[in-house]
Amino acid sequence: MCIRDSPGLDALRAAARELAAAGGWLTRPEGTWLPAEDAVLMNPRQ
Repeated sequence: MCIRDSPGLDALRAAARELAAAGGWLTRPEGTWLPAEDAVLMNPRQ
């Protein structure tokens, strides 16, 4: 089994996404400046 296909890693990634969404960790505060290249990295993956 490849580590990329690990059920434990999948659960960890899912938990991190859930915590980030609940905590607003990827939401940029209003009035802040961020280079366009960094802003692209903050967009949620589709």
